[in-house]
Amino acid sequence: MKKLKAISLSLALTMFLSVPAFAGTEMPSLSNTLSLEQVKKLAVENSRSAKDARIGLEYAEVKKDQVANQYLGVRDARREAAVRGNPAGKLVEATVGSIKNINAQIAATNPSKEPEKYALLQQQLALENSQLGVLTSLGGVDDLMAMEDKAETGKLQAEDAYNTTKNKVRDAEKIIEFSAESMYLQALQVEKMLDILNQKEQFMNKLLKVEKIKKEAGMTLDTNITTQAVSTSDSSKELRYWKDKHQTTLKVINDLIGRDLNAPLKLQEVNVRIKARDKYEEVLDQSIKNSGTIAEQKRLIERNQDDRGSVKSRSDEYSLYLKEEKRSNLAIEKVKIDNEVNVKNLFTDLSAKEKSYELAQVTLENSKKILEQNKLKFEVGMISKIELEQAELSFQSAVSDLQKASYDYYLVTRQIEMAKEGVFQ
Repeated sequence: MKKLKAISLSLALTMFLSVPAFAGTEMPSLSNTLSLEQVKKLAVENSRSAKDARIGLEYAEVKKDQVANQYLGVRDARREAAVRGNPAGKLVEATVGSIKNINAQIAATNPSKEPEKYALLQQQLALENSQLGVLTSLGGVDDLMAMEDKAETGKLQAEDAYNTTKNKVRDAEKIIEFSAESMYLQALQVEKMLDILNQKEQFMNKLLKVEKIKKEAGMTLDTNITTQAVSTSDSSKELRYWKDKHQTTLKVINDLIGRDLNAPLKLQEVNVRIKARDKYEEVLDQSIKNSGTIAEQKRLIERNQDDRGSVKSRSDEYSLYLKEEKRSNLAIEKVKIDNEVNVKNLFTDLSAKEKSYELAQVTLENSKKILEQNKLKFEVGMISKIELEQAELSFQSAVSDLQKASYDYYLVTRQIEMAKEGVFQ
Protein backbone atom coordinates (compact mmCIF):
# COMPACT_ATOMS: atom_id res chain seq x y z
CA MET A 1 0.00 0.00 0.00
CA LYS A 2 1.24 3.41 -0.83
CA LYS A 3 2.05 5.43 2.22
CA LEU A 4 -0.13 8.46 2.73
CA LYS A 5 1.91 11.58 2.26
CA ALA A 6 3.27 13.29 5.31
CA ILE A 7 1.20 16.42 4.99
CA SER A 8 -0.70 16.81 8.23
CA LEU A 9 -4.38 17.09 7.49
CA SER A 10 -4.99 19.40 10.39
CA LEU A 11 -2.20 21.77 9.29
CA ALA A 12 -3.32 21.68 5.67
CA LEU A 13 -6.89 22.48 6.52
CA THR A 14 -6.21 25.23 9.03
CA MET A 15 -4.99 27.40 6.15
CA PHE A 16 -8.59 27.70 5.10
CA LEU A 17 -11.04 26.02 7.43
CA SER A 18 -11.01 28.82 9.99
CA VAL A 19 -12.76 31.18 7.55
CA PRO A 20 -16.42 31.74 8.58
CA ALA A 21 -18.91 30.26 6.16
CA PHE A 22 -21.26 33.23 6.20
CA ALA A 23 -19.33 36.43 6.70
CA GLY A 24 -21.54 39.25 7.89
CA THR A 25 -24.41 37.03 9.07
CA GLU A 26 -25.43 36.50 12.69
CA MET A 27 -23.97 33.29 14.08
CA PRO A 28 -26.04 30.97 16.29
CA SER A 29 -25.63 31.34 20.05
CA LEU A 30 -23.26 29.06 21.93
CA SER A 31 -26.17 26.90 23.10
CA ASN A 32 -26.88 26.06 19.47
CA THR A 33 -23.27 25.12 18.72
CA LEU A 34 -22.78 21.36 18.88
CA SER A 35 -19.75 19.13 18.59
CA LEU A 36 -19.66 15.92 16.59
CA GLU A 37 -19.79 13.81 19.75
CA GLN A 38 -22.80 15.75 21.02
CA VAL A 39 -24.67 15.24 17.76
CA LYS A 40 -23.91 11.51 17.73
CA LYS A 41 -25.07 11.14 21.34
CA LEU A 42 -28.27 13.13 20.76
CA ALA A 43 -29.01 11.17 17.59
CA VAL A 44 -28.83 7.85 19.42
CA GLU A 45 -30.99 9.21 22.23
CA ASN A 46 -33.64 10.92 20.10
CA SER A 47 -33.92 9.33 16.67
CA ARG A 48 -37.28 7.66 16.07
CA SER A 49 -35.81 4.38 14.90
CA ALA A 50 -33.57 4.15 17.98
CA LYS A 51 -36.50 4.85 20.28
CA ASP A 52 -38.61 2.21 18.54
CA ALA A 53 -35.79 -0.32 18.86
CA ARG A 54 -35.37 0.38 22.57
CA ILE A 55 -39.12 0.07 23.15
CA GLY A 56 -38.93 -3.34 21.47
CA LEU A 57 -36.06 -4.28 23.79
CA GLU A 58 -38.02 -3.18 26.87
CA TYR A 59 -40.95 -5.31 25.74
CA ALA A 60 -38.67 -8.31 25.15
CA GLU A 61 -37.15 -7.88 28.62
CA VAL A 62 -40.56 -7.72 30.30
CA LYS A 63 -41.64 -10.80 28.35
CA LYS A 64 -38.46 -12.62 29.34
CA ASP A 65 -38.94 -11.87 33.03
CA GLN A 66 -42.63 -12.77 32.88
CA VAL A 67 -42.02 -16.15 31.27
CA ALA A 68 -39.12 -16.84 33.66
CA ASN A 69 -41.41 -16.24 36.63
CA GLN A 70 -44.03 -18.55 35.13
CA TYR A 71 -41.41 -21.25 34.71
CA LEU A 72 -40.23 -20.90 38.31
CA GLY A 73 -43.82 -21.22 39.55
CA VAL A 74 -44.43 -24.42 37.59
CA ARG A 75 -41.07 -25.84 38.62
CA ASP A 76 -41.69 -25.20 42.30
CA ALA A 77 -45.17 -26.73 42.06
CA ARG A 78 -43.76 -29.83 40.38
CA ARG A 79 -41.07 -30.20 43.04
CA GLU A 80 -43.66 -29.91 45.79
CA ALA A 81 -45.80 -32.58 44.15
CA ALA A 82 -42.77 -34.79 43.63
CA VAL A 83 -41.93 -34.67 47.33
CA ARG A 84 -45.41 -34.87 48.83
CA GLY A 85 -47.69 -36.34 46.21
CA ASN A 86 -45.63 -39.17 44.80
CA PRO A 87 -43.66 -41.90 46.62
CA ALA A 88 -41.11 -41.85 43.84
CA GLY A 89 -40.86 -38.06 43.92
CA LYS A 90 -37.22 -37.88 45.00
CA LEU A 91 -36.18 -40.44 42.42
CA VAL A 92 -38.00 -38.46 39.75
CA GLU A 93 -36.16 -35.35 40.86
CA ALA A 94 -32.81 -37.10 40.69
CA THR A 95 -33.58 -38.68 37.33
CA VAL A 96 -34.64 -35.38 35.81
CA GLY A 97 -31.41 -33.82 37.05
CA SER A 98 -29.40 -36.68 35.58
CA ILE A 99 -31.14 -36.31 32.20
CA LYS A 100 -30.40 -32.60 32.11
CA ASN A 101 -26.76 -33.27 32.97
CA ILE A 102 -26.44 -35.86 30.20
CA ASN A 103 -28.08 -33.52 27.71
CA ALA A 104 -25.55 -30.84 28.62
CA GLN A 105 -22.70 -33.30 28.02
CA ILE A 106 -24.19 -34.36 24.69
CA ALA A 107 -24.43 -30.72 23.59
CA ALA A 108 -20.75 -30.25 24.43
CA THR A 109 -19.64 -33.40 22.59
CA ASN A 110 -18.76 -33.46 18.90
CA PRO A 111 -20.01 -36.82 17.52
CA SER A 112 -17.55 -36.76 14.63
CA LYS A 113 -14.54 -36.23 16.91
CA GLU A 114 -15.69 -38.31 19.91
CA PRO A 115 -18.12 -40.90 18.48
CA GLU A 116 -17.67 -43.42 21.30
CA LYS A 117 -18.33 -40.90 24.04
CA TYR A 118 -21.29 -39.53 22.11
CA ALA A 119 -22.81 -43.03 21.66
CA LEU A 120 -22.31 -43.81 25.36
CA LEU A 121 -24.05 -40.61 26.38
CA GLN A 122 -26.95 -41.44 24.08
CA GLN A 123 -27.27 -44.88 25.71
CA GLN A 124 -27.20 -43.33 29.17
CA LEU A 125 -29.84 -40.86 28.12
CA ALA A 126 -32.07 -43.65 26.79
CA LEU A 127 -31.78 -45.51 30.10
CA GLU A 128 -32.55 -42.44 32.16
CA ASN A 129 -35.55 -41.60 29.98
CA SER A 130 -36.79 -45.16 30.31
CA GLN A 131 -36.48 -44.97 34.09
CA LEU A 132 -38.22 -41.62 34.14
CA GLY A 133 -41.10 -43.11 32.18
CA VAL A 134 -41.51 -45.81 34.79
CA LEU A 135 -41.35 -43.36 37.67
CA THR A 136 -43.78 -40.86 36.24
CA SER A 137 -46.26 -43.60 35.41
CA LEU A 138 -46.85 -43.81 39.13
CA GLY A 139 -48.74 -40.51 38.78
CA GLY A 140 -48.69 -37.24 40.71
CA VAL A 141 -46.05 -35.30 38.81
CA ASP A 142 -46.40 -36.28 35.16
CA ASP A 143 -48.69 -33.45 34.20
CA LEU A 144 -46.63 -30.92 36.09
CA MET A 145 -43.44 -32.21 34.46
CA ALA A 146 -44.95 -31.68 31.03
CA MET A 147 -45.96 -28.21 32.08
CA GLU A 148 -42.46 -27.52 33.39
CA ASP A 149 -40.88 -28.66 30.14
CA LYS A 150 -43.21 -26.42 28.18
CA ALA A 151 -42.57 -23.49 30.52
CA GLU A 152 -38.80 -24.01 30.31
CA THR A 153 -38.96 -24.04 26.51
CA GLY A 154 -40.92 -20.80 26.62
CA LYS A 155 -38.37 -19.29 29.00
CA LEU A 156 -35.45 -20.18 26.74
CA GLN A 157 -37.26 -18.85 23.69
CA ALA A 158 -37.97 -15.57 25.50
CA GLU A 159 -34.29 -15.30 26.44
CA ASP A 160 -33.33 -15.88 22.81
CA ALA A 161 -35.80 -13.21 21.67
CA TYR A 162 -34.38 -10.75 24.21
CA ASN A 163 -30.76 -11.40 23.14
CA THR A 164 -31.70 -11.07 19.48
CA THR A 165 -33.52 -7.79 20.10
CA LYS A 166 -30.60 -6.53 22.18
CA ASN A 167 -28.24 -7.16 19.26
CA LYS A 168 -30.62 -5.39 16.89
CA VAL A 169 -30.75 -2.35 19.17
CA ARG A 170 -26.95 -2.30 19.30
CA ASP A 171 -26.73 -2.47 15.52
CA ALA A 172 -29.42 0.18 15.03
CA GLU A 173 -27.69 2.61 17.40
CA LYS A 174 -24.34 2.19 15.66
CA ILE A 175 -25.90 2.78 12.24
CA ILE A 176 -27.72 5.88 13.53
CA GLU A 177 -24.49 7.16 15.05
CA PHE A 178 -22.69 6.69 11.74
CA SER A 179 -25.50 8.43 9.82
CA ALA A 180 -25.28 11.40 12.18
CA GLU A 181 -21.51 11.53 11.75
CA SER A 182 -21.81 11.33 7.97
CA MET A 183 -24.36 14.17 7.83
CA TYR A 184 -22.31 16.26 10.25
CA LEU A 185 -19.21 16.04 8.06
CA GLN A 186 -21.27 16.66 4.94
CA ALA A 187 -22.68 19.83 6.50
CA LEU A 188 -19.19 21.03 7.43
CA GLN A 189 -17.91 20.34 3.93
CA VAL A 190 -20.77 22.23 2.28
CA GLU A 191 -20.32 25.08 4.75
CA LYS A 192 -16.73 25.52 3.60
CA MET A 193 -17.75 25.13 -0.01
CA LEU A 194 -20.26 27.95 0.34
CA ASP A 195 -17.53 30.39 1.28
CA ILE A 196 -15.61 29.46 -1.86
CA LEU A 197 -18.73 29.70 -4.00
CA ASN A 198 -19.45 33.14 -2.56
CA GLN A 199 -15.97 34.25 -3.55
CA LYS A 200 -16.33 32.57 -6.92
CA GLU A 201 -19.58 34.42 -7.61
CA GLN A 202 -17.93 37.73 -6.73
CA PHE A 203 -14.97 36.85 -8.92
CA MET A 204 -17.21 35.92 -11.87
CA ASN A 205 -19.10 39.21 -11.53
CA LYS A 206 -15.78 41.02 -11.55
CA LEU A 207 -14.78 39.20 -14.76
CA LEU A 208 -18.11 40.17 -16.32
CA LYS A 209 -17.52 43.84 -15.47
CA VAL A 210 -14.04 43.62 -16.98
CA GLU A 211 -15.48 42.20 -20.20
CA LYS A 212 -18.01 45.03 -20.37
CA ILE A 213 -15.27 47.62 -19.86
CA LYS A 214 -13.20 45.97 -22.57
CA LYS A 215 -16.24 46.07 -24.86
CA GLU A 216 -16.58 49.81 -24.37
CA ALA A 217 -12.93 50.12 -25.34
CA GLY A 218 -13.46 47.91 -28.36
CA MET A 219 -11.20 45.21 -26.98
CA THR A 220 -13.66 42.28 -26.90
CA LEU A 221 -16.70 40.84 -28.67
CA ASP A 222 -20.33 40.58 -27.59
CA THR A 223 -20.02 36.79 -27.63
CA ASN A 224 -17.34 36.98 -24.96
CA ILE A 225 -19.65 39.06 -22.78
CA THR A 226 -22.48 36.56 -23.32
CA THR A 227 -20.23 33.64 -22.45
CA GLN A 228 -19.03 35.34 -19.29
CA ALA A 229 -22.60 36.29 -18.32
CA VAL A 230 -23.67 32.65 -18.62
CA SER A 231 -20.73 31.53 -16.48
CA THR A 232 -21.58 34.16 -13.88
CA SER A 233 -25.22 33.05 -13.84
CA ASP A 234 -24.16 29.42 -13.46
CA SER A 235 -21.98 30.27 -10.47
CA SER A 236 -24.93 32.05 -8.83
CA LYS A 237 -27.18 29.04 -9.43
CA GLU A 238 -24.54 26.72 -7.99
CA LEU A 239 -24.28 28.91 -4.90
CA ARG A 240 -28.06 28.88 -4.38
CA TYR A 241 -28.20 25.10 -4.85
CA TRP A 242 -25.59 24.42 -2.19
CA LYS A 243 -27.11 26.95 0.21
CA ASP A 244 -30.40 25.07 -0.03
CA LYS A 245 -28.54 21.77 0.32
CA HIS A 246 -26.79 23.00 3.45
CA GLN A 247 -30.00 24.22 5.06
CA THR A 248 -31.71 20.91 4.27
CA THR A 249 -28.86 18.96 5.86
CA LEU A 250 -29.03 21.08 9.01
CA LYS A 251 -32.77 20.46 9.21
CA VAL A 252 -32.25 16.72 8.87
CA ILE A 253 -29.65 16.82 11.66
CA ASN A 254 -32.00 18.86 13.85
CA ASP A 255 -34.77 16.33 13.28
CA LEU A 256 -32.45 13.40 13.97
CA ILE A 257 -31.28 14.80 17.31
CA GLY A 258 -34.75 15.81 18.48
CA ARG A 259 -34.65 19.58 17.85
CA ASP A 260 -37.01 21.83 15.94
CA LEU A 261 -36.34 21.64 12.21
CA ASN A 262 -35.61 25.36 11.89
CA ALA A 263 -33.65 25.74 15.12
CA PRO A 264 -30.35 27.58 14.56
CA LEU A 265 -27.48 25.13 14.46
CA LYS A 266 -23.74 25.66 14.24
CA LEU A 267 -21.39 22.69 13.97
CA GLN A 268 -17.93 22.75 15.48
CA GLU A 269 -14.91 22.11 13.30
CA VAL A 270 -13.55 18.57 13.13
CA ASN A 271 -10.01 17.50 12.32
CA VAL A 272 -10.34 13.88 11.29
CA ARG A 273 -7.35 11.61 11.64
CA ILE A 274 -6.34 9.33 8.80
CA LYS A 275 -5.52 6.04 10.51
CA ALA A 276 -3.47 3.14 9.24
CA ARG A 277 -5.25 0.47 7.24
CA ASP A 278 -6.76 -2.49 9.03
CA LYS A 279 -5.95 -5.93 7.67
CA TYR A 280 -8.68 -7.42 5.52
CA GLU A 281 -8.50 -10.87 7.13
CA GLU A 282 -8.73 -9.43 10.64
CA VAL A 283 -11.74 -7.29 9.76
CA LEU A 284 -13.53 -10.25 8.17
CA ASP A 285 -12.80 -12.51 11.15
CA GLN A 286 -14.04 -9.89 13.60
CA SER A 287 -17.20 -9.24 11.57
CA ILE A 288 -18.06 -12.94 11.74
CA LYS A 289 -17.10 -13.30 15.40
CA ASN A 290 -19.30 -10.35 16.44
CA SER A 291 -22.24 -11.01 14.13
CA GLY A 292 -25.53 -10.85 16.01
CA THR A 293 -27.18 -13.13 13.46
CA ILE A 294 -24.52 -15.82 13.85
CA ALA A 295 -24.80 -15.62 17.65
CA GLU A 296 -28.56 -16.05 17.34
CA GLN A 297 -28.26 -19.08 15.06
CA LYS A 298 -25.70 -20.69 17.37
CA ARG A 299 -28.12 -20.32 20.27
CA LEU A 300 -30.80 -22.01 18.18
CA ILE A 301 -28.44 -24.88 17.36
CA GLU A 302 -27.53 -25.33 21.02
CA ARG A 303 -31.20 -25.33 22.00
CA ASN A 304 -31.95 -27.75 19.18
CA GLN A 305 -29.29 -30.16 20.39
CA ASP A 306 -30.64 -30.02 23.94
CA ASP A 307 -34.16 -30.81 22.74
CA ARG A 308 -32.98 -33.46 20.32
CA GLY A 309 -31.32 -35.38 23.12
CA SER A 310 -34.69 -36.10 24.71
CA VAL A 311 -36.28 -37.83 21.69
CA LYS A 312 -35.65 -41.11 19.89
CA SER A 313 -32.87 -40.90 17.33
CA ARG A 314 -34.95 -42.41 14.53
CA SER A 315 -38.20 -40.59 15.21
CA ASP A 316 -39.81 -37.96 12.99
CA GLU A 317 -39.27 -35.40 15.72
CA TYR A 318 -35.55 -36.19 15.76
CA SER A 319 -35.36 -35.76 11.98
CA LEU A 320 -37.11 -32.41 12.31
CA TYR A 321 -34.52 -31.24 14.82
CA LEU A 322 -31.75 -32.25 12.40
CA LYS A 323 -33.37 -30.25 9.59
CA GLU A 324 -33.71 -27.20 11.82
CA GLU A 325 -30.05 -27.43 12.78
CA LYS A 326 -29.10 -27.70 9.12
CA ARG A 327 -31.16 -24.60 8.39
CA SER A 328 -29.33 -22.69 11.13
CA ASN A 329 -25.96 -23.79 9.78
CA LEU A 330 -26.96 -22.61 6.30
CA ALA A 331 -27.98 -19.25 7.78
CA ILE A 332 -24.55 -18.96 9.41
CA GLU A 333 -22.81 -19.76 6.13
CA LYS A 334 -24.90 -17.10 4.36
CA VAL A 335 -23.84 -14.46 6.88
CA LYS A 336 -20.20 -15.44 6.39
CA ILE A 337 -20.52 -15.11 2.61
CA ASP A 338 -22.37 -11.79 2.89
CA ASN A 339 -19.76 -10.44 5.30
CA GLU A 340 -16.96 -11.46 2.95
CA VAL A 341 -18.60 -9.58 0.07
CA ASN A 342 -19.32 -6.52 2.22
CA VAL A 343 -15.82 -6.35 3.67
CA LYS A 344 -14.26 -6.71 0.21
CA ASN A 345 -16.44 -3.85 -1.04
CA LEU A 346 -15.38 -1.68 1.88
CA PHE A 347 -11.70 -2.28 1.18
CA THR A 348 -12.21 -1.57 -2.52
CA ASP A 349 -13.91 1.69 -1.59
CA LEU A 350 -11.11 2.44 0.87
CA SER A 351 -8.49 2.07 -1.87
CA ALA A 352 -10.41 4.45 -4.13
CA LYS A 353 -10.83 7.02 -1.36
CA GLU A 354 -7.16 6.69 -0.47
CA LYS A 355 -6.14 7.52 -4.04
CA SER A 356 -8.50 10.50 -4.08
CA TYR A 357 -6.99 11.71 -0.83
CA GLU A 358 -3.44 11.39 -2.17
CA LEU A 359 -4.42 13.21 -5.37
CA ALA A 360 -6.04 15.99 -3.35
CA GLN A 361 -2.81 16.37 -1.37
CA VAL A 362 -0.76 16.68 -4.56
CA THR A 363 -3.25 19.16 -6.02
CA LEU A 364 -3.07 21.26 -2.86
CA GLU A 365 0.73 21.27 -2.96
CA ASN A 366 0.73 22.39 -6.59
CA SER A 367 -1.93 25.05 -5.96
CA LYS A 368 0.08 26.40 -3.05
CA LYS A 369 3.24 26.63 -5.20
CA ILE A 370 1.35 28.37 -8.00
CA LEU A 371 -0.18 30.84 -5.55
CA GLU A 372 3.22 31.65 -4.04
CA GLN A 373 4.69 32.16 -7.52
CA ASN A 374 1.78 34.37 -8.57
CA LYS A 375 2.17 36.51 -5.46
CA LEU A 376 5.78 37.19 -6.46
CA LYS A 377 4.75 37.87 -10.05
CA PHE A 378 2.06 40.28 -8.91
CA GLU A 379 4.55 42.18 -6.74
CA VAL A 380 6.76 42.83 -9.78
CA GLY A 381 3.83 43.60 -12.06
CA MET A 382 4.00 40.45 -14.21
CA ILE A 383 0.35 39.47 -13.65
CA SER A 384 -2.88 41.31 -12.90
CA LYS A 385 -4.84 41.42 -9.66
CA ILE A 386 -7.53 39.23 -11.26
CA GLU A 387 -4.98 36.54 -12.12
CA LEU A 388 -3.75 36.57 -8.53
CA GLU A 389 -7.32 36.29 -7.22
CA GLN A 390 -7.90 33.35 -9.55
CA ALA A 391 -4.85 31.57 -8.11
CA GLU A 392 -6.10 32.27 -4.57
CA LEU A 393 -9.51 30.86 -5.45
CA SER A 394 -7.91 27.74 -6.95
CA PHE A 395 -5.87 27.25 -3.80
CA GLN A 396 -8.92 27.55 -1.56
CA SER A 397 -10.80 25.09 -3.78
CA ALA A 398 -7.90 22.66 -3.41
CA VAL A 399 -8.09 22.97 0.39
CA SER A 400 -11.82 22.26 0.24
CA ASP A 401 -11.23 19.27 -2.03
CA LEU A 402 -8.67 17.89 0.41
CA GLN A 403 -11.14 18.29 3.24
CA LYS A 404 -13.79 16.39 1.28
CA ALA A 405 -11.33 13.64 0.36
CA SER A 406 -10.25 13.29 3.99
CA TYR A 407 -13.86 13.08 5.19
CA ASP A 408 -14.71 10.49 2.52
CA TYR A 409 -11.69 8.39 3.47
CA TYR A 410 -12.45 8.72 7.18
CA LEU A 411 -16.08 7.62 6.76
CA VAL A 412 -14.99 4.43 5.02
CA THR A 413 -12.63 3.67 7.91
CA ARG A 414 -15.58 4.22 10.26
CA GLN A 415 -17.63 1.72 8.27
CA ILE A 416 -14.76 -0.74 8.59
CA GLU A 417 -14.76 -0.18 12.36
CA MET A 418 -18.48 -0.97 12.38
CA ALA A 419 -17.87 -4.07 10.26
CA LYS A 420 -15.42 -5.35 12.89
CA GLU A 421 -18.32 -5.20 15.34
CA GLY A 422 -20.53 -7.17 12.96
CA VAL A 423 -22.52 -4.14 11.79
CA PHE A 424 -22.89 -3.06 8.16
CA GLN A 425 -24.46 0.16 6.91
